Amino acid sequence: MALLLHGVVAMAAEDGDDEITPASEAALERGLAWLAKNQGSDGNWGSNDLGLVSMGALAFMSAGHLPERGHYGREVEKALEFVISRSKPSGLLNISDPQRDMYNHGLATFVLGQAHGMTVSKDRKLNRVLDGALNLIATTQCDDGGWDYRAQRQHAGHDLSLAVMQAKALRSAVDSGLEVSPDVIDLAIRSVRDHYASKGGRGLSEAEQQRLPGQFYYSKGGRRRHDRDGGRRRGVSAGIRAVR
Repeated sequence: MALLLHGVVAMAAEDGDDEITPASEAALERGLAWLAKNQGSDGNWGSNDLGLVSMGALAFMSAGHLPERGHYGREVEKALEFVISRSKPSGLLNISDPQRDMYNHGLATFVLGQAHGMTVSKDRKLNRVLDGALNLIATTQCDDGGWDYRAQRQHAGHDLSLAVMQAKALRSAVDSGLEVSPDVIDLAIRSVRDHYASKGGRGLSEAEQQRLPGQFYYSKGGRRRHDRDGGRRRGVSAGIRAVR
């Protein structure tokens, strides 16, 4: 919740809206205080999903708190240590159900990349774990540029959310000054683009698609995902310019 509120405040500042009010700032502080109060002694929040623990750290970081800096520096340090200390020899950042391998791994790697870029004094342990995590993303990338739920390379990736999570992790690393193979990034972008379909059909050039309305779909080829309740998840409306 704190992360969401901070994101709203940040976007409002960029747009010049009057959304940054004493009430919104107070709500953000209450959210951070709640996270701090409910953080376990190990640094997590009642969950072993490393992605979720990482997002808790990111909520504090997004408000300017870092290890040894800020009112909640200790809470950030504990959350990051919880994640870093549970990295597997393969580089995998998941200690839960293997079906959540790349969900947790993508989120945790993204946050570690942010921590690397925001920390003045470089943490060798963090850097080592981050290097291993990025390497695992590269080695488990499927032939079509996507990723499977489990940390294993296959012919085809599974869905858009997995591809986007790993792409965000890669972008975070690059923004923090780390080197990532351009081939891995290009293939990931291609995978995300394959989930896009314009209203005019899939046989159009990219320039033609940019002039038409369209949307990204959960599955490739413009297919919707069947939800467990028998309904269908709608595609996400977006222009193809969103993927670069």
